Amino acid sequence: MNQLRVTFEGPSIREEGVSIDDFASATKGIQSAVRLMVEHLGNRPPRGRPPQWVNEQSSLRLMSVHPGSIVADFTVGRPSGDQQYLRGYGEQALQALLSWDGSADSTLPKRVTDKLYQISSNLPSDVSIWMGTDTTPRRVKIERTKRATKPAPRSEESLALLHGWLKEVNWDRRTAQLHTSGGGYIKLRFDDALSQNMRRLATQYVEVSGNGSFNHDDQWTSVLVEHITDTENWEKPSDIEAHIEAPNPRIFHSSRIVRISDPIDVDEFIRSIRDGRED
Repeated sequence: MNQLRVTFEGPSIREEGVSIDDFASATKGIQSAVRLMVEHLGNRPPRGRPPQWVNEQSSLRLMSVHPGSIVADFTVGRPSGDQQYLRGYGEQALQALLSWDGSADSTLPKRVTDKLYQISSNLPSDVSIWMGTDTTPRRVKIERTKRATKPAPRSEESLALLHGWLKEVNWDRRTAQLHTSGGGYIKLRFDDALSQNMRRLATQYVEVSGNGSFNHDDQWTSVLVEHITDTENWEKPSDIEAHIEAPNPRIFHSSRIVRISDPIDVDEFIRSIRDGRED
């Protein structure tokens, strides 16, 4: 058997698919597990740069992708030329992974099971990943790394107030992405009542409020939008000339100046700021 089927499942997979980053991370992780298994079968210590024969026999190739849950078929190349004597360690590695019972206490080397557990741990919390074949696609589920010190995932929803650029608006699925200045993005979901606003504000800098979930790093992963409006990007440099040349500029009024004593009393200073805001 020289074929491995990988299945991604979960509510977000059915609604939004799987991101390219998550798909690439998972498949690279599986390829790393295959490479470690090939090294084990070839009695090569996992140190230094893998030799050519290891890379050759552990290089996964994408065969096909199926609809529904994200399902991808992979294969490894057979030995070529003077590598024939290696007896197809790549194929044996795939068979070993498919014979795995999913536990840490198995016949697989620990470094292989650790690599497999890491694959699921790097995926969103609501995504499951399976390995199998075309006849048994869910042969073994790749569980997450179990760490005693890691807090339990938060399942409750919390109020979110976020700012960023609205992109990738999909009116059919009612999904979008809120891109932040750090280069990442937060998945958005919205009801049909907000479709018109989402269409109008696509690509603009917006303020989003709603209920959302976050991960162990306190980063928002998905938000159900309740309200959205365009707003000023606080990171955008202020245009001084525009303020000066504005037809109705904001100016200081000498009669409204709030004076404080010297030396400055902290409570009085805070009170003066509040009084200024009220004016």
